[in-house]
Amino acid sequence: MEQNLEVYREILENLLDGVVVIDFSGSIKVANEAACRILELERDQIVGQSFAEVFIQFEGFDEFTEMVLNATAEHTSVARHVAEVQIRGNIRSITMTTSYLSSMRDGQPELVAVIAVFTDISQIRELRETELRLAKENETQHQELRKAYRDIESTNVALSQMLKKVKVARVMSLVVFVGLFIAVAGYYLQPLDPLSLRPLDALTEAVASVISKESPEEESLVATEFDVQTVVVAPSPLNATISLRGQLAPGHVVSVVSPIESHIKQLFTQNGQSVQKGDLLVELDTEKIQVEYRQAEVDYIKKLDNLSALQNWENSTEVADANRRYRRAKLALDNVKKRLERSNFLLEQGIIPASQQEEAQQSFESQLLDFEAATQELAAVKQKASEDELRVAALEVENAHTQLKKLENNLSLSTVAAPIAGIVQESSAGPNQKPLHIGRSLTQGEALLTIANFDRIAVSTVVDEIDVGKIEADQTAWITGPGFPDLELEGRVTHVASRSNDSRLGRNSPKFNISVILDEVPESHRDTLRVGMSAHVTIVIYDQPEALLIPIAAVEQRNNETWVQVVDKGTGNIEQRTVELGLTTLDSVEIVNGVYEGEEVVLSGI
Repeated sequence: MEQNLEVYREILENLLDGVVVIDFSGSIKVANEAACRILELERDQIVGQSFAEVFIQFEGFDEFTEMVLNATAEHTSVARHVAEVQIRGNIRSITMTTSYLSSMRDGQPELVAVIAVFTDISQIRELRETELRLAKENETQHQELRKAYRDIESTNVALSQMLKKVKVARVMSLVVFVGLFIAVAGYYLQPLDPLSLRPLDALTEAVASVISKESPEEESLVATEFDVQTVVVAPSPLNATISLRGQLAPGHVVSVVSPIESHIKQLFTQNGQSVQKGDLLVELDTEKIQVEYRQAEVDYIKKLDNLSALQNWENSTEVADANRRYRRAKLALDNVKKRLERSNFLLEQGIIPASQQEEAQQSFESQLLDFEAATQELAAVKQKASEDELRVAALEVENAHTQLKKLENNLSLSTVAAPIAGIVQESSAGPNQKPLHIGRSLTQGEALLTIANFDRIAVSTVVDEIDVGKIEADQTAWITGPGFPDLELEGRVTHVASRSNDSRLGRNSPKFNISVILDEVPESHRDTLRVGMSAHVTIVIYDQPEALLIPIAAVEQRNNETWVQVVDKGTGNIEQRTVELGLTTLDSVEIVNGVYEGEEVVLSGI
C-alpha cells in the first residue's frame, strides 16, 4: 500500500498540469510542483495555508478564486474554463477544471475536498494569435501582388496598342510627305516636260523605289515586333503541399486484450513500466474453465460411447432382446395357428362345438397382434442405427471434441505476455475503462492495456473534409516543431482515416485522422524528441520536376472549353489549340496535354 502511495505521489509531482486540493474548510491540502511553478509560489506558502490567505489577498486572481469558491460553496464542478490571472505583473491565460474528492462513509459517498487542475496556455495563445496575424498579412500581400500583376498586364496591353498606333501614324505621315513632295516637284518641273526629259516620271519612279524598299521593312517590323507577345514553353519543377499541425506519438502501439472470460489472478506490471517481448503481464484465474473442461470431457466420452454402440448396433443387447421377442411371438403365432387349423377340422367333423373353435380363432388373432407388435419393435430398434442416426451421433462427437479442444486451449491462455517491447500504458478503450486490479472480472476480447514502442516516432494529426481527398498513403511528409527547431525530419503517410472522428457534424466540420511515420531518427536526436510534442507536418501531395507551365494570361476559357494560341514554327501562323490544365500557381498554370516543350504560346494579340 505504501508503495502504491509513493507511485501516486511521483505521478502527481511529474504532471505538467497544476493540481491543488482544497477541503471544504478552505485549507489547501495538496499542491504539486507544476502548480507552484505556474503560480510562482513556494510550496510552504501554499500547503497547509488557508485558500483566502494565499489567493484572495492578491489582485488579478478574481476569476481563479471565484471558480474555486463556487465549487466549494455550491458543489458545482466546471468541465473547462479559461481564466485570466495576473502573476508578478504579467497577465497569463490558464485553462482550469474543478472536480471533487469523495470518500465512503456509512456506505454512502461523501464529498471531502475540491480538486482544481489548471494549465498555463499563455504561450499557446500567443503563438496562435501570431499565426493568425501572419496568415492575415500573407493574405493581404497576396491580394496586393495579384492586383499589381493585373495592373502590369493592363499597362502592357495599353502600351502595345499605343505602339501599334504610333507605327501606323509614322507610315501614314511618310506616305503623305512623299505625296506632297511629288506634287510640288511635278508643279515646278512641268515646263521641262516638252523637252522630253521626263523629269517628273523619273522622280516618281525614284520615290516609288525608295518607298518600296523602306515599306517592307516597316511592315515587317509592325508584323513581327508588335503583333503578338509569345513565351516559349519550357519544363520547370512544380509541387504542392498541405500543412497540418499534430503531435508526436509512438511509432507502434499494440493493444493487449483478455484472451478468455475470467478474472485477474495476479498482476506483474503497472502503468509506465518498461517491458520486453514475452514478459509476463497478467495471470488469469482458470478454475471455472477447468470445471467446464472436465464436464466437456465427460460429455465427449458419452458421445463417443454412443457412436461406438451405434456402429456395432447389430450386436447390441437391445437388438438381441428385440430379436428374441420377435422369435417368441412368431413361435407362439405358429402354435395358435396350428391349434386353429385343428379346431376348424374338428368343427367340420362335428367333434367339438363352435364355441371352442371361436376361442381358438380369438387366440390366433390376439397372437397375431403380438407378432405384429414384435415385428414393428424389431424394425424400430434396428432403425436406431440408420445412416441418419449414425451421422447425428458422429456430429455430436465432433462438436463435443471441438468444445473440449476450445476449453483446453483456453486453459493454455491463462497468462498474458507482452507481444512487443515497449512501455506499458493504460488502455484507450474509453472513459468507462476500469483500472486493472486483482479480482477484476474480464470478458473475452476486453482491452487490458496498451504497449507503446518508441523505437520509431510517428505524428498524429487531423485534416478537414476539403483536403482529405488529396492525401494518400506513402506520400512524403516533412516534420518540424517548436520543441526541435533545428531539425527537419522526413517521413511518410501511413494511414488516412476512411471516416470522420467527430459524429457531431452539425457543430463542427468533419475531421479525419492522419498518421505519419518518421524515418529512422539518428541516436543523437532521439533524446530531443518527446511523445506529445507539437509538430508541424508538411505533406507533399504533388511533385512534378518537369511540369510545363505557362502564364495564366495565355489561357482562354469559354463554354467549358479551354484553349491557348500556339505559333506554328513552319508557317508562323497562329492556331487555337484545346489543352488540359493541371495545377495552378499564383501566376502560372500547368499544361497536362495539348502543348509540348519548345512551342511558342501567345500571351496577347493585336
